[in-house]
Order: sequence, then structure tokens, then C-alpha cells
Amino acid sequence: MAAFHLDHNVSAILAPLLLSGGHIATTAREMGMETARDERILLTAANCALIVVTHNVKDFRLLPDAWLRWSRAWRVEPIHAGILLIPDNHQWAPEQAAHEIEP
Repeated sequence: MAAFHLDHNVSAILAPLLLSGGHIATTAREMGMETARDERILLTAANCALIVVTHNVKDFRLLPDAWLRWSRAWRVEPIHAGILLIPDNHQWAPEQAAHEIEP
């Protein structure tokens, strides 16, 4: 079982599919974060020990490096549950994404 936070650009259909697989799944909408910036999404997910699920490859590829640099500068542990970059809905339907996420 894993715990996921779906970014606002990921289909909300994926959440119940992950839940039915025994996972925890929250969405940006459920957490009132539909318009939140990427760094806020990561910070919120980290505080809740959730893996971020997103299609936003461009921005979320940059955030882990920034996260590590900020953590070192602030002398705090650079811990977050992870970032899962998945192809967008045009390449993977939510059902396929849920299937690929399963171990």
C-alpha cells in the first residue's frame, strides 16, 4: 500500500482506482489546492507523507534538486515521500495509470 496525492492536472478518476487497490489517494481538489503552485503541492504532500502524482514533468523534474538545496541551506532533513511523473491522459488513461502504479 502506498499513499498518493494527485496534482490538479491528474484526472480525479485515478483516485478511486487507487483507493480500490488498497492505496491512500487524495486529490488537489479535496485539499482545496486546485490552483496551488507546484512547490506548495510538494510541501503539502511531504508534510502528509504522500507521493505526488503529476503529469507536470517540466516543473517537477526541477523541484527535487531545489528541495535538496533548500534543505541543506536550512539544515533540515530533505525528506519527502516522492514524486511520480506519469504520462498525460492522452497517453495513459486513468485505468492504465492505476494499473502501472500497482506493484
